[in-house]
Amino acid sequence: MLGGVKISGGGYSWTESGSSDATKFAVAANKNNGTIAAIYLTEAPGAGQRISVSYDHYSEGVRGALSLGRQAWLELTVDGETLSPRERLITVPFALRADVARSVINKPKRILLNLPKINLKSKEPMKSGFGPYQVGFTNTNKDEINVNNSIDIYIPEDAQRLILKFNDGLMNYTSTENVGTKITGTPKIQANLSSDSKGNESKVILEKVGKHEFHLENPPNGWQQISFTVQPLSDYGKDHELTSENNKLVILVE
Repeated sequence: MLGGVKISGGGYSWTESGSSDATKFAVAANKNNGTIAAIYLTEAPGAGQRISVSYDHYSEGVRGALSLGRQAWLELTVDGETLSPRERLITVPFALRADVARSVINKPKRILLNLPKINLKSKEPMKSGFGPYQVGFTNTNKDEINVNNSIDIYIPEDAQRLILKFNDGLMNYTSTENVGTKITGTPKIQANLSSDSKGNESKVILEKVGKHEFHLENPPNGWQQISFTVQPLSDYGKDHELTSENNKLVILVE
């Protein structure tokens, strides 16, 4: 296995330079046989949490040398004789590489749907040790939300990443016995993307990034449906539910 390795998932990331939080997340990578182990030191990720592994494969030649981002030199060999001195690559090759990087970095985000006022609630009382539970939309008047409590969106063919963002801090666990009473804990929301093509239903779980943001690389294009589920508290002895009023949700692609 050549090149660099990056692992991310569950709010943590790791590269060969280190972990985003060495006290909670570690990785064992064996470049000889290609095995990767993501190790959560304090708690396991939530059910359905996506863990992604990416490789930077360094090819040979000029492109491979430039991809390393270090000093690059051109050495020529003619009829078995190495010519001297070597020539350092300074301007044009790096400008070409930078132009490619700029086109990726500056790719604009496009909003597919903006819901500035959205209310969410678990569709039934939740019990610890069960779940996940379906999340429904209440008092949210928007044509894109269908009767199955899913959001209909159309993803364009050139989309490289799908992004969902909720407004942080507006989701709570509340007691069903004492209505409106908040319970300490951060709701563990899961975003799902599904489609039904010719009777074959497919479902993809988006990667959670941060508290209430979700990503999906290279999403399927065409009409899709987005739905949400939530995990109950792990050690709460009574029925409880997810509530979120006057939240905000934006769905983008880039």
